[in-house]
Amino acid sequence: MTLAVLLLASSLACAQSGRILTAAEATEMAQPTTVPTAEQQDGYQVGDTVYLTNRSFLVSLMDAPGSKKMIAGQERGVQVEILQATTVDGVLWYFIDAPTGKGWVPEQNLTTEAP
Repeated sequence: MTLAVLLLASSLACAQSGRILTAAEATEMAQPTTVPTAEQQDGYQVGDTVYLTNRSFLVSLMDAPGSKKMIAGQERGVQVEILQATTVDGVLWYFIDAPTGKGWVPEQNLTTEAP
C-alpha cells in the first residue's frame, strides 16, 4: 500500500511539471549553482567602513572564515573597517578591524546603516 502511494505521488508530481526527467537530468538540476567569489559579488569592498549588527548585544569575531572559534566579541553598532573578503561554503566572510581586535565575521553581521 505504501509503495502504491509513493508511486502515485511521484507520477502526479511529474505530471504537474509537464515533463518527466531522467535521473541524470534531475541530478543536474539539483546541483547547487556556483557561488561567486568575494571579488565577483556585490558586497562591501576592502577599505569600506561599516557597522556591526546582530540580534544579540555582541558580535563574535572568528579566527578564520567559516570557523566556530571566537577570538573576540564586539558590541553591535560599532563602526569597523573591511580589510579582506572571501567566500566559504556559500557565505561571504569579511576580515574586519574592530576596536577589540581583528577577526572574521559573516556578511549578515555587517550593515552600512549607522545605529
